Amino acid sequence: MPPFDFPASPAVGDTSNGYQWTGEMWAGAPLLGQAPTEQFFDPTGLVNLDISVPAWAKGVEIIGNVYTTGGAAVVMRVSMDGTTFGAGASDYNNTAASHATGTGGYATNATVNSNFMYLGVNADSVIVPVSFSAEMNLTRPNTAALFHLKVYSKQYDGAAAYQYRTWWGNSTVVTALSGSNLAIKALRIMHGTGGIAFPAGSFIKVKWLGDIAQVPPSNGIEDAPSDGGEYVRVNGVWRLKSQSFAMDGAATFDISVPPGAKMMRARGSVQHVAGGGACAARASWDGVNFPVSASDYHSYVGWIHYSGSPSPGIFHLVSTVGSTMNLTFNNDGAIVTDMFDWRQNILRPNSTVAWSGLVNSISYQSAAANLYNNSQQRVAVMHTNAGAVLDLKKFRFYPTNGTFGVPSTLDVTWSY
Repeated sequence: MPPFDFPASPAVGDTSNGYQWTGEMWAGAPLLGQAPTEQFFDPTGLVNLDISVPAWAKGVEIIGNVYTTGGAAVVMRVSMDGTTFGAGASDYNNTAASHATGTGGYATNATVNSNFMYLGVNADSVIVPVSFSAEMNLTRPNTAALFHLKVYSKQYDGAAAYQYRTWWGNSTVVTALSGSNLAIKALRIMHGTGGIAFPAGSFIKVKWLGDIAQVPPSNGIEDAPSDGGEYVRVNGVWRLKSQSFAMDGAATFDISVPPGAKMMRARGSVQHVAGGGACAARASWDGVNFPVSASDYHSYVGWIHYSGSPSPGIFHLVSTVGSTMNLTFNNDGAIVTDMFDWRQNILRPNSTVAWSGLVNSISYQSAAANLYNNSQQRVAVMHTNAGAVLDLKKFRFYPTNGTFGVPSTLDVTWSY
């Protein structure tokens, strides 16, 4: 079965189901902001299959293939408020013409009041499914007009008078149920009315009919926020995944932690102004203040490699507690770019644990003994003054001398 039903003879430029006819094919993809016009349901194990009606829908087509047990029929009720489904003994009228391959032949089934509308009549075979196709209007012009269901179904009943039965049914919602409402808000499809679950192997598909141009954006997939970030959609919600920034000319550059993030990876390429300097960072656990006391941060636990002479090689970095986290080492060459790759945890397990990070960096000092400095070090936001707070709210990047040169870029990726 194709996922969509398209018009048989479209004109160039016509749209359907979010696709456009080019003259040769339906091209494109479903448009953002458009609701799906078709839905497929597997009701296996359900007693009631409740389906909300889109606000823009004016009618519905329903097709189904349902295995039944215990001689049950496939029936439907409607809700005028989206919550309460009419189940009164006279809420619906049913009438039909039918044909049985048994001794019954053709028959007219007189109008009867009921607490449901038929999609498929009683069948006593668990081998032959009830197959049905139905159409119904979901809106009406005034309270004198009726909500009308038209059904064509095939089913099997082993009784001699029936055997294979064809059902051309008509059902209406009575005025007492519909009241002053001009639209149906929800449908409930059931396997009989005795609380019997749908057997496995059943399916039901609905197609909503109406003017797709009237679909409000809230009924489709809203676009991601337009704030320069790159987003992914997870469990129906947009999630900020990465951001890119230019820090040119800034004395300090702050970024906010998105809700739910547990780790940050920040990669920077920093140009220093004349006189050099290093790139450093601080953190905020309240989203406002960036602590600067001499015991708020930890740096320099790791190693550094100097490429200069006469003593190139790897040296240990001594643990240092201070007022900042150093992401790079002093760079006194304005023509050489500092680069760093910083991975930092944002959520800590308890208030006795620091927020730890790992930094790889390269910088340049013109002193013959240093030249290019390639390092790896642990950095940390200390827990001493943070109280019971478990997550960091912001980070601040800044050069230790003046402002960031041009170009200075920052790429940030968030993990959840």
